[in-house]
Amino acid sequence: MTPMYIDIKQGELTPVSFQSSNSTIKAFWRCIDEESQIVENLWSIGTSVGGDDLQPWTSVGEDQTASNNSFGGVLQNNKTYYVSVRCRNGPGLEATHTDKIGVRVLLEPPSANGVIVTIPDSSDFTGIDIYPNGSRTTTFDSSMGMTFTVGTDQSIYRYDWCLGSDELRDDIFPCTWIGHNASGTIKIQNGWLTINTADIRRLSEFNPAQDSSLSETERLSDDNNVFKMEPGRTIFMMLQVCNEAVLCTPLQIASVLVINDKSVVCPLMDGDHGIRLEMKPDTGTCQSYRRKRHASHPDEIDIVTSNSGILTGQSLLLQPMDNATLTANYLSSASDNFLPYIVNPYNTTDKLKRLLHGRWNKSEFTFGLASVGHVPYSGPITMTYDDTEDGKNSGMKLIITHWNP
Repeated sequence: MTPMYIDIKQGELTPVSFQSSNSTIKAFWRCIDEESQIVENLWSIGTSVGGDDLQPWTSVGEDQTASNNSFGGVLQNNKTYYVSVRCRNGPGLEATHTDKIGVRVLLEPPSANGVIVTIPDSSDFTGIDIYPNGSRTTTFDSSMGMTFTVGTDQSIYRYDWCLGSDELRDDIFPCTWIGHNASGTIKIQNGWLTINTADIRRLSEFNPAQDSSLSETERLSDDNNVFKMEPGRTIFMMLQVCNEAVLCTPLQIASVLVINDKSVVCPLMDGDHGIRLEMKPDTGTCQSYRRKRHASHPDEIDIVTSNSGILTGQSLLLQPMDNATLTANYLSSASDNFLPYIVNPYNTTDKLKRLLHGRWNKSEFTFGLASVGHVPYSGPITMTYDDTEDGKNSGMKLIITHWNP
């Protein structure tokens, strides 16, 4: 008969002792009389055990779930409220239960003060003053992790870790409870989430979309638990500190840029008019410029950006792609929402728009262009290339195509 409390912000099926709703108190209970049956249920709400100063005894008929959403501006932070329940059977006999535990209302998220995070296997941009501050690089495309120390706010109950393709997103690794109130090291590696070097769960177990045709052995196999990021991918790492009402404060830790030996980072510094990037098959270079270049060489793309509306240290990544890069399988088995930006063009030519359908012959070379930290560029970005026909490719035209995954 003891009432269980429901926080409408946490869902309808999870009993709670803490809630973040500032307007609603909801509870359910069970009274059973197999002989005479329960014909009426009443409940009250008070600021003290057995009290009814918030809501006097109110009948809900035969229902054993009740909700009052009229407390907007009444419920106070860090205050406990109590529900009492009375059940009446057919002959009119009553049983009353006075809850002594109650539900505590928490309306303020915890502070992230004192939380210190480091990212192993990553580094800053050596010798380059990059904007935004805190941007980092890694050459490890199949693992990602962090080490953290707990914060000073005593109301912190749990720590959630998230990886996303942009700020405040978790489409690479869903926000997951990884700590209670102890420092530790979290890492994705070898298809596992590890905490303090101990394998905790396979990545596919975090994915809500499961292939029902797979056996348990297949589902937990290495082939079905992959973490592989593309060169040029920016991973945004976030740590959420949450109280017991699951009211959280997001702490955007850093953006980590995955690079390889072909990646070229091109910053814009004071006095520069823009950035010039030169793209050749399998290689790329960049430099700041102060005078406009007038021509492009054969087998080369000249990419020029302006400095209009951008900040000192704001940078572009030029990512040449060879065949191995294009044909690799990029995947996060922990997420059903992860979308790699690199797809094999030869596997998707049937999806070309009408003007290119049946006319796209081959790719001379492929590259990616991205803003470090996903900081917006106001542009313009101008690409210049030599489309002169030669004997080998007579009748063909060179164009730049954007492959949208």
